[in-house]
Amino acid sequence: MKKISPMQHDQTFKAVVVGAGPGGLVALKELLEAGIRNVCLLEKSDRIGGLFAGSYDGLYLTSSAAFSMFSDFPIQQGTASTFWTKQQVTDYWTAYATEFDLWPHIRFDTKVNTAIRTPGGGWELATDDGPVAAAHLIVATGNNVAPVVPEWAADVTAIPALHSSQYRNSEAFKDKTVVIVGGGESGADITLEIAAVAKRTFVSLRNGPGWIVPRKRGEIAADISTHRAFWTLPYWTGQRISKDLIEADRERGKKSDVLAEVARLNGMVASPHGIRGVFGTKSLGLPRAIVEHGATLTDGIAQVKEEGRVLVTHSGVRLDNVDMILFATGFRTDVPFLADTLPEFDPRAWFKGIFVPDLGDALALVGFSRPTFGSQFPVMELQSRLVARVLSGQATLPSRAQMVSVASTDSARLSDQFGATGDRVRGLVDYARYMNDLARIIGCHPRLWRLALTSPRMWVKVLFGPMQGAQFRLTGPGSKPDTAKAILRDMPLSPFNHIVKAGLRARLRLLMQLGRRPRA
Repeated sequence: MKKISPMQHDQTFKAVVVGAGPGGLVALKELLEAGIRNVCLLEKSDRIGGLFAGSYDGLYLTSSAAFSMFSDFPIQQGTASTFWTKQQVTDYWTAYATEFDLWPHIRFDTKVNTAIRTPGGGWELATDDGPVAAAHLIVATGNNVAPVVPEWAADVTAIPALHSSQYRNSEAFKDKTVVIVGGGESGADITLEIAAVAKRTFVSLRNGPGWIVPRKRGEIAADISTHRAFWTLPYWTGQRISKDLIEADRERGKKSDVLAEVARLNGMVASPHGIRGVFGTKSLGLPRAIVEHGATLTDGIAQVKEEGRVLVTHSGVRLDNVDMILFATGFRTDVPFLADTLPEFDPRAWFKGIFVPDLGDALALVGFSRPTFGSQFPVMELQSRLVARVLSGQATLPSRAQMVSVASTDSARLSDQFGATGDRVRGLVDYARYMNDLARIIGCHPRLWRLALTSPRMWVKVLFGPMQGAQFRLTGPGSKPDTAKAILRDMPLSPFNHIVKAGLRARLRLLMQLGRRPRA
C-alpha cells in the first residue's frame, strides 16, 4: 500500500536517493543511521518494491531468506531456507521501512527527469514535483530497466514476440509452439511455466546455460552452501572443482533424471574457471522443462524466415511453425536522468562499482554490482553502509588517481575470471571477494582468528553458514553484535555435501602445492 510522505515543501537536501527498491530503502536507512537527517528518497511509482513489485505473477526469489534479509532486521526464526514470493519480499521491505521510520523521507509519484551538476558541486534535479537540490546523489534505480532483445527480433512481424518483462503468466502460451530465447534465473522459471502448457517449447541459448543449482537440497536452501569455506577459494581453482561437482551430480543423477540433466547442462559451461567463471542459475526450471515437459535446447538463432514463423539456428537446426517467441534476454542498465553527467555507464570504471572517480562523493551508485552467486541484497547493504560513512564524514574516499588504479586492477581480474560474459555484463562481481573488499574498507570484516579462539561455534557459523549480511555486523563501524549473533545462531550450516567436500579437496591441493614449493 502506498504511504504518503508528510514532507512536501523542503526542496534542498544534503542527500537525495532515487529509487524505492531494496537498494534505495537500505541506502536511505543507512544514511539516517549515520546521522544524515536532511535526506529524501524519490520514487517514480506509488509504492515501494521497485521492479520486483511489478514483475510476473509467479515470481519468487532465487536467493533464500537467509540472503534476502537485511543484516539488522531479522526474519522469523527457522525460516532461513524459505524463498519469498514477490508479495512476501515487498511485505518484508514494507515492515523494514516502518521499523526504521523511513516513510517520512519518501516521496512517491516523483519521477526524476534530469540531474544536472551545479557550479558549486551539488545537484539540481528536475522532477515531476518541481526542482530538488542536493549536495549528494545516490542512484538506486536497479539494473533491470531497459529490456534487451537481439537484432533479429525486428524481423519477427507475423507472430507475437514479447520480452520477459512483459510476461505475467503462461495462459497465452497454452497449446502453442514457443521459442524462448535466453536462460537466466527468471528465464528458467518462466520456461518451466510455459513448457508445462505449450504444445512444444524450444529454448535457444547463444552461449549455453549458466551453472545450474537447485533452490533447495532436501529441506535446506542450496545457497546455504554459499559460504566462506568454499567461495573464498581462488577462482582459478574452479575448473578442477567443477569437474568434482559435475561428477557428483552424475552420480546423483543415477536416481534422478532431472539431476542427470543438471550434470549434462553444467558440463556444457564453457568458462575455463567452471562454476567460478559463469553466472549461477539457482533454478531447476530448465532441466525440469526438458525432462518433464519435453522442452528442446538449441543454439543461438541465425536466421528469421517467414516473418518469424520459421527460425534457423547457427548450427542449422530449423524451428518450424513457431507461434510465439519470448525473449528472456535481460536488460540494459539505463539511467536517463544521468545521461549528460555519465554518458558511459560502466561499473568497472568506478571505485568498487559505487563511486565515479571524477565525481568523488557527489555521486554514489548502489545496486549496480551483480554477483554470480550469493545475493544482490547483502551487496546493496554493504555498499550503502560504505556510502553512508563517506557522506557523513566518518570515512574518506581515496584520491581520484587511487580510485582509478583500484578500478583498473579490479577490472583486469574480473576480465580474467569471467571472460566475455564479464566484459559484456560490466557490473558482474565475485560475491565473496567483493563483500570482503567492501567490509575491509568499512572496517567490519569478521575477525576470524579471534572468533576461532573465543567463540568456536560462532566461528563455524561464519565459516560454514551462509555468507550473508549479519557476518558484517559482528565488529567494526555499524556493528550490532547482539543482533548479528542471534541471526547467525539461527542460520543453518551447510550440510557435509559434495560442495563442502569439493572445497575441502581444493584447499588440500593448495596446501600440498605450497608444501612442494622450493625454498628460496
